[in-house]
Amino acid sequence: MKNIVNAGDLRTFVEQVYQTVGASQENAKISAEVMVEANLCGVDSHGVRMLPGFIALVRSGKMNPGGGVEVLKETPVIAHLDAHLALGHVVSVQAMKKAVEKAKASGIGFVLVRNSTHWGRAAYYPVLAAKEGCIGICFVNTESNMPYWGTREPRIGNNPLSIGAPRASGEPVVLDMAMSQAAFFKIVLYNREGKKIPLGWGVDEKGRPTDDPAAVLKSRRLVP
Repeated sequence: MKNIVNAGDLRTFVEQVYQTVGASQENAKISAEVMVEANLCGVDSHGVRMLPGFIALVRSGKMNPGGGVEVLKETPVIAHLDAHLALGHVVSVQAMKKAVEKAKASGIGFVLVRNSTHWGRAAYYPVLAAKEGCIGICFVNTESNMPYWGTREPRIGNNPLSIGAPRASGEPVVLDMAMSQAAFFKIVLYNREGKKIPLGWGVDEKGRPTDDPAAVLKSRRLVP
């Protein structure tokens, strides 16, 4: 049985959790907005369910909610940022806004970020550009979780890609995808809900197709 939760109440809860572990009110609000927006769009795998995992990363020192973004190098069209393990949602919003500023001034804006953390639902960020009349393109690397085609060992990431383009009327056109048959956290969600996954999403440790999400999570072998 599922409970219905008011989106505003959920945002407030997430904000409070982030502030409790050291995030500023502004940054906590940004992260809460990105996470709840994912749920409202039906992408529960990348919504508020990720919060416990993020807090675990904070406690282990792999995420710094009080961190800030450092500009390492900048030109009229390019910026290189160091996120210092700050909240991935916040870093990604800042990076896209900077890219849009440069694009409006110079025709194109390219922002590279290092030492960031998980950005959640990728589609949120190119939409920021599309709403400003720009085409937004975002891509990110991940830990190794996918074998090369025809092999067994997970040697590459399923590096998500998202593109957003404005329309004269209505919402932007958006692509949001991983390079695997399904996003890793979608398989996590299936496992949590006790559901089988479609054959073809991943393989077990022996390289065999399986509908058991736990086996794919153990092998970390998504199918390209």
